[in-house]
Amino acid sequence: MREIGRRGLMSIVLVVLATACVGPSFTVQDYRQKAANAAEAMRSAVETARLVTGAAAEGKTPGRYASLALSEAEMDAGSISESFKVVQPPSQRLQHLREELSAVLDASTSALASLRIAAYRGDDRRLSELAADLPRLSSELARFEHLVPG
Repeated sequence: MREIGRRGLMSIVLVVLATACVGPSFTVQDYRQKAANAAEAMRSAVETARLVTGAAAEGKTPGRYASLALSEAEMDAGSISESFKVVQPPSQRLQHLREELSAVLDASTSALASLRIAAYRGDDRRLSELAADLPRLSSELARFEHLVPG
């Protein structure tokens, strides 16, 4: 009985800690910075996938390595996407930015998942087909990186 009480208390503590990380961004500048950072991080994952798929297409990397590297890029992408989506925009006018960037983040995450699956299956033809979309995703993400003057 005592163990259940500890587990219950630990569960409550974990829920409180997790929800404490979720909240609004209080200024327009802060929200735009978070959006730019998310786009930059996602673009890095997409560019990693471009390098891996390019090397795989040239026969310069084993299939297992490509699958592992793409799996890690996909996991990073999922974290990036979810971390951005939980930040509440400070105003209604930034809701459009949230929706637009979230769509690109989701598309990137989905593309990386499809690449990982193709690499795992050893489907080089499918891997090349899917990789053809990466430059477009990278370009879309680059647009968001410039939300905050450097």
